[in-house]
Amino acid sequence: MKNLSLSISIVALLVACAGFYLNNQASKQNELKILSVEKELRDYVQSHGGMPPAIDHAAEASQPLNIPLTGISFAKNEHNFGTITQGEKVKTKFTFTNTGTENLVITNATGSCGCTVPEYPKEPIAPGATGEILVEFNSEGKEGEQAKTVTVEANTEPRQTVLTVKSNIVVKK
Repeated sequence: MKNLSLSISIVALLVACAGFYLNNQASKQNELKILSVEKELRDYVQSHGGMPPAIDHAAEASQPLNIPLTGISFAKNEHNFGTITQGEKVKTKFTFTNTGTENLVITNATGSCGCTVPEYPKEPIAPGATGEILVEFNSEGKEGEQAKTVTVEANTEPRQTVLTVKSNIVVKK
């Protein structure tokens, strides 16, 4: 019974994290996905008396996609916002080109923390075509030199590309 209570507490924590994520993303589609995962977790906990085994995301990212590989080239992999005031939200675009011979499919783009939110194209990018990843950085609660990353996953080799945003945050007096 103690394990079931702990498992339910873990599910509640996951649901709270999902709620925070939804507030930042404001996406109905993401909400439906998270609600589905929440239901699956509750069902699993109830039928198995505990949490499912941990997922090794590093191993998962190294697994091949079932689509042909292509190439990606970014005009820049790093952007420095310079000195900004604490609480400011700043944005930049990372432009990329599909340098391969197959359609480029970005399967995910994830910020290193909740303060760094990427938006990426969901549709395939044709060979030779360009696209953009918009990255918003929220400096609320941050101070001093900051470096945050966005990990882009696509049907490329290597599968992941890391983009970096930097800033120096000063506190208003």
